[in-house]
Amino acid sequence: MPPVAGSGPHRCGAAPPAAGPPGQEDQLGALGPVFNAIVLWNTRYIDLTVNLLRA
Repeated sequence: MPPVAGSGPHRCGAAPPAAGPPGQEDQLGALGPVFNAIVLWNTRYIDLTVNLLRA
């Protein structure tokens, strides 16, 4: 009999993964502003490039 969909380890109601080492949440939280800065830079760079191509 084939396996039933959703019967794997990630089925609904499965326990969440164990927490990482102490302080890992702080490291991941610090990436938020970095990610925002990269997105802002890419947005401005693409906007400038599009405006130059339109001219």
